[in-house]
Amino acid sequence: MEKILESLPMIPLRGMTILPEMVVHFDISRKKSIEAVQEAMVGDQRIFLVTQREVETEEPQQKELFEIGTIGTIKQVIKLPKKILRILVVGEERAMLRNIECGEPYMRALVEVEREEKKELPEEEGIQEQDPQTEALVRNLKEMFAELGVKSPKVSKETVAQILDIDDPKKLIRQICANIPLPYRELQELLNEGDPWKLYELLSFKLVNELQIMNIKEELQVKVKERVDKHQREYILRKCLANIVESEMYDYILIDAPPTLGGWVMNILCASNKIVIPVESTPWGLFGLGNMFEFLEQVRQIAPELELGGLVITKVDTRKSYFKQTLETLKELEDVRVFDTYIRVDSGIEWSQDNHAPIMAYKKSSRSAAEYMELAKEIAQIAGV
Repeated sequence: MEKILESLPMIPLRGMTILPEMVVHFDISRKKSIEAVQEAMVGDQRIFLVTQREVETEEPQQKELFEIGTIGTIKQVIKLPKKILRILVVGEERAMLRNIECGEPYMRALVEVEREEKKELPEEEGIQEQDPQTEALVRNLKEMFAELGVKSPKVSKETVAQILDIDDPKKLIRQICANIPLPYRELQELLNEGDPWKLYELLSFKLVNELQIMNIKEELQVKVKERVDKHQREYILRKCLANIVESEMYDYILIDAPPTLGGWVMNILCASNKIVIPVESTPWGLFGLGNMFEFLEQVRQIAPELELGGLVITKVDTRKSYFKQTLETLKELEDVRVFDTYIRVDSGIEWSQDNHAPIMAYKKSSRSAAEYMELAKEIAQIAGV
């Protein structure tokens, strides 16, 4: 490699890194940068572009700049309002900042460029085009970049097609480096690496990383969509009741949910403000309550405003120990109301169910009717009536 020193006008870049093969336009407003562009346009239009380590630095010194930058050629200059220039630059070759020769009226840098001598390299040097390892390199890079082109909206189909036509490994690496959508600090890492094989390894790593990020984003988007769709399904009943609620025709809307934990109950709970859970005074009653509490946690992820109004013990037979055990267990639950009224086993309820009528309509004088009336009064109290 032949090392050449050149003296060029310099622009410190803020928040961007320009690599060889890049074609990019950007705006400049700092006086020294504008003067540097004007100086370059008087000569051969070549300018040294180097990234600042910190975006906030207004007057960067050499230690506040990255050591490696890019020599570019200015192709177009447009004057914008408020003394701003928009320039179009083509990145030409990588260069090392050796020294800032002057800082006024513009920054001028002495840079070192490594250029290949015009002769064939021995097979053991550099990346060769014919060996199997190089062929694998080319195929691997093309496959990954093609996949990135499918997943990333920042990579155009035209760019992918052009890059897939490149067979020269060094040119392929340069072109992918120039077109991979990465943050400027990661692009600077690629620019810093001068060894072809190490650059290939670093570029491959970054391509794999970007593809993994894209895959994760796709998975998250699918999950979010599924969750949104699910939430929309589970709010169907609430939407159906919205007009009735807004009409204020009723003080309360009571919904009797089936004894399952599926989509219908989810819809009912998402449409409700409070829930009253009946707990049977049987060996299976508490087991079912545990499942219901787990289900409620899922519902509250969708409808966090849903409140547990309380628990009511049903199918009570005071002659059996199940009632006492159930009551004691429920009373031990923290921050959970257990209604004082409980509903005892009564044949009248069974007969009313067979006749498809509420107990109050079927037999108002029954014990169960009186118990449900007392329960209604307790529920009315927690509802603020």
